[in-house]
Amino acid sequence: MFQLDNQVTGERSEFDNRSSFLYAIETLEKRLLATNQSAPYVLKHLDKDGTVLESKELIIPQRDGTDSVEVLADFGFQKASKKPKQGRKDKSQIVPPPKAFKGEKEAPSNRPQKGVSLVVNGLILLTLVLTVINSAGLWSLSQSHKTPSTSTVSSTTTRYDHSADVFCRYFISAYYAKSSNLSSFVASSVASQKLEPTTSSPNSVLLESEKTAGKIQTLTYVLSSRESDGKVTSTRLTLTLKQAKETTYGYLLVKAPQLSPYPH
Repeated sequence: MFQLDNQVTGERSEFDNRSSFLYAIETLEKRLLATNQSAPYVLKHLDKDGTVLESKELIIPQRDGTDSVEVLADFGFQKASKKPKQGRKDKSQIVPPPKAFKGEKEAPSNRPQKGVSLVVNGLILLTLVLTVINSAGLWSLSQSHKTPSTSTVSSTTTRYDHSADVFCRYFISAYYAKSSNLSSFVASSVASQKLEPTTSSPNSVLLESEKTAGKIQTLTYVLSSRESDGKVTSTRLTLTLKQAKETTYGYLLVKAPQLSPYPH
């Protein structure tokens, strides 16, 4: 699993595999480049138990113009290390329990036997009391160290579904290539309409926005193309679609493509 954390907003995105993770970074980089912005991110590669295998800080897009996906060419291949088996305890390290206290021999004394016995018993009692107090203090100290400190970090987790964007990009390629297979992309209500682009084939396609209203999704793209005179022009393409799982590509356009000037 992979995570992408925005260090400015605290937003977290999660991805099930490396391919979708890199695709999201590529799309994010294009969006930020289009708006002339950049942001710091923390990239994480985790195992199935949530243990971090790799972590990397990255500013997207790179200030030196390097492609962010190329920077991550070696990222995401770390494998989880196997947990070592617990060996048997060395018998030599086992400390035998102390022998039972057998009592002390009474030292010879000129004092009466009863007085010596009282002194010895008093010393034994004092030793036991000090031992109990010391043990209680050590137990309290150990419990204070065992108490974990907890902290709550609020974050927003978002799972991205790029299937609509992928469908639209396939359609754009077929649209400008004037493919005979365009009927597989559009609903019957627009199949009879004339589907011919009014601009030249784009050199770049950037996703501008994506909106959802019920079952209808509207995606807008900024298309940049170079005209015959060498001038680069940009056009906004608006695609309106809905999910149709029974179709070839899983989506259908419910409106004819709309071209408009960019920026407006």
